[in-house]
Amino acid sequence: MQLLGVLVFLANLRLCMPYVRSTMYTSEEAWMRMFVQTRDNHGCDAIIPSCGPKGQCCDRHDECYKRHGCRANSWGWSWIPGVALFDSCARCNKAVLFCVTNIFVWPGPSECCGNGNCGHSRQ
Repeated sequence: MQLLGVLVFLANLRLCMPYVRSTMYTSEEAWMRMFVQTRDNHGCDAIIPSCGPKGQCCDRHDECYKRHGCRANSWGWSWIPGVALFDSCARCNKAVLFCVTNIFVWPGPSECCGNGNCGHSRQ
């Protein structure tokens, strides 16, 4: 069953990549922010544009992190097969990957677009 999930994920990723590639940030600063993220900002903190059709995926991920007390280091073990069965933070991470890469899920822009605070720190 785990293999089937990985295959579906990869198939969706392959179908979605032309869209993601055309809308992702290209500046070096955005890539550095993704790899050296030290705080949580309103909207999307990495590749996905907050005001794009997948921005709400980031809002759901942020809310899931807050609910379960997750930290960015949970991405390190989220890739281990089966860990999402026991770890709620890994489930948050897998859910955002599914949301971003699934061609049938388009939740809309992040709430920060309407509030005008995208990229501002939550602290």
